[in-house]
Amino acid sequence: MSMGSTVLSIKIGHKILPGRVCIGLYDGKSPCLTCATYGERVCIEGQILQFSFSNILLLKLKKTHELIPGKSVDAVAEDITFLNINQPITCIAAGPMYRTSDRYYLFVGTQTNVFGYDVENNKDLFFKEVVDGVNCILTGCLSGVELGSGDSLAIAGGNCSLQGFDAEGTDVFWTVTGDNVGAIALLDYDGDGENEMVVGSDDFDIRVFKSDQIIGEASETDTISHIAPLKGSTFAYALTNGTIGVYERLQRLWRIKSKNHALAIVGFDFDGDGFPELVTGWSNGKMDIRNVKNGEVLFKDNFNHPLAGIFTVDINQDGKMHLICCDVEGEVRIYQPSSHDGRMLYISPNVEQEAIRELSIKKHHLLLELKNYDASGAMKSSTGSTTTDPSSRSRQREAGAIPTKTTLQTAFSINMGSDEKGAHIEITLSLNNDAQIRSALIFAEGIFQGECHVVHPKLEALQSKISVPLMPPKNVVVDLHIKAYVGFSDSEHFHVFEMTRQIPRFSMFAVCKDPNPQEITSFVRVPIQERPARLVMWINQNFLLAEEIDFKTGFSVSFISLRNHQELSFEVETSGTTIIRTNDMDLAGDITEAEYPDEITHLVRAVEEYQESNDRLGADISDQSGVIKTLLIRAEDARLIGDIKGMRKWYMQLHDANRNLINQHQIRCNMAENISESIKAVNQIIQKAARLRVGKPKANVITACRDALRVKNIEAISRIIKSGAT
Repeated sequence: MSMGSTVLSIKIGHKILPGRVCIGLYDGKSPCLTCATYGERVCIEGQILQFSFSNILLLKLKKTHELIPGKSVDAVAEDITFLNINQPITCIAAGPMYRTSDRYYLFVGTQTNVFGYDVENNKDLFFKEVVDGVNCILTGCLSGVELGSGDSLAIAGGNCSLQGFDAEGTDVFWTVTGDNVGAIALLDYDGDGENEMVVGSDDFDIRVFKSDQIIGEASETDTISHIAPLKGSTFAYALTNGTIGVYERLQRLWRIKSKNHALAIVGFDFDGDGFPELVTGWSNGKMDIRNVKNGEVLFKDNFNHPLAGIFTVDINQDGKMHLICCDVEGEVRIYQPSSHDGRMLYISPNVEQEAIRELSIKKHHLLLELKNYDASGAMKSSTGSTTTDPSSRSRQREAGAIPTKTTLQTAFSINMGSDEKGAHIEITLSLNNDAQIRSALIFAEGIFQGECHVVHPKLEALQSKISVPLMPPKNVVVDLHIKAYVGFSDSEHFHVFEMTRQIPRFSMFAVCKDPNPQEITSFVRVPIQERPARLVMWINQNFLLAEEIDFKTGFSVSFISLRNHQELSFEVETSGTTIIRTNDMDLAGDITEAEYPDEITHLVRAVEEYQESNDRLGADISDQSGVIKTLLIRAEDARLIGDIKGMRKWYMQLHDANRNLINQHQIRCNMAENISESIKAVNQIIQKAARLRVGKPKANVITACRDALRVKNIEAISRIIKSGAT
């Protein structure tokens, strides 16, 4: 880290909305920084209504030799262009749509629309209404999608759905996912030379789509906010809780968690070795670059404000990529590569001091560890092999000595809870002798706040056994990394026992003592080509059982959920056919027949009621608008002829009509939120129904439900979910 420091800094003079920034080559050559800025806000005092408008700022980036290295300059007015957008911007992206042209097109997503814009020719590409809204958008080619126009897709992620538009705005791709889409990336996941789509959503899951089929899935501990392709099947991700990490396919290489949260991530070849590093922009203004293989920090810099976006672009058009970072206050820094080997120049003046500080801390820890070893050796020399002397044993305990065959044991159990605490599972840590557990640290993803739980009993309450309650929020396998500090109450030093235990996937289900499976009207029938004994083995491995189930023929077993007290029942026939009875579709597996009447009926009624109410409110608002126009004309006529009394009367009526209109508009806004939630429920039902099938029937269910939605045939959706797309 001894290289020189060079940075080109530009002050835009406008605030930037975080995450709504991109780079576009709209003329096919010159890069242009594109970002959403804050527009005017109009508030009506005393009313809830607020109108928000956003602008898009375009800044043409000059070649680096035209700027003064190491200096901060203000952006020239003629290099800035504004595009006015009359609704809040949720996301923007830029990319080419034709293989025959290098020109980029700008795509903007809002809460209700997505539109493409040809910046170079100043004309619209397309404008489409998107009922599900647009949370994120990107452009690129996707495996298995037939395009009507152009060579690339503009893919929009919204309310549990993904839509792809061609260059003319035709909806050529649609599929559903488990929750609101938070991040999308395109990469060659399976090495077939074509792009697959990696999607992160609010249900903590990362899914890999090949066309409209899910070919991979991984669960995280919080909402996925960003996904960035790195190289091949490697990609980085960021969560809203401050976690960032890297996956190779669906094998996590590493992850770290910060008290700040990542606002932008991108891959950039920092050291010129041909392999990208991970660049992260944080909410505290820090930018760091990490090794993709192990997460080691290679470089870092600090901004005065949170980062808004990070990009890579060839500014000089000479084949060397530059790293561009911008913060929310409009400062843009361009990190240029060295002229010798393409490596990025370091800009932090305190790199050497930081390295010295880290090495000093490491030296202090090693000296402390060496001191402990010396004290332990001296204790053994002074006491010899005699352990019967009380004073000798006291000195050994102070030094942290414990019996030689001490072992740490763990066990899981189910606690049905009490009035003060709900039902949960427990892990018990115990020792095989009279040594005591001074404290224990348990690291687990998604169970504890901060992903770590510390148990530290009071000195007078130390025992050789402690229990820790666990409540996994989802049905996933969780690894518990345990560190227990073992010694005695008068010990100054402790032995550290480390071990890893795995919580079974369905640990939050207890065996039901009084089952009544026939009352469950929803079920899945699964023809399994395995002996019942294999299913018994699977149940024993995935549930917490006081004693293992042992059946050689058909059997029936019921469980109750510790979360919501819903019942789950398995009925296994000797032929291998299994009936899984549950009212929760997420618990179902691969099926050939499914019946979920209650959930579908509720959904149908809700959608129909919201649609009818929305149409009625729209008609009422239209009538009120006509009345207001008439009253306004009459009031103005009265003012012109000097009829003050009549003018006052018409304006009073106008005030009342306007107040009613505002109230109706607020009701319609609330109704729109309810409709959005219903649409989300529809998409989630379709996604769950697709998960209940495999292969081609899975894709057919999504396609058939999409066709039924287009013609608003809700009954057809119920039939497709129940019987499949036949």
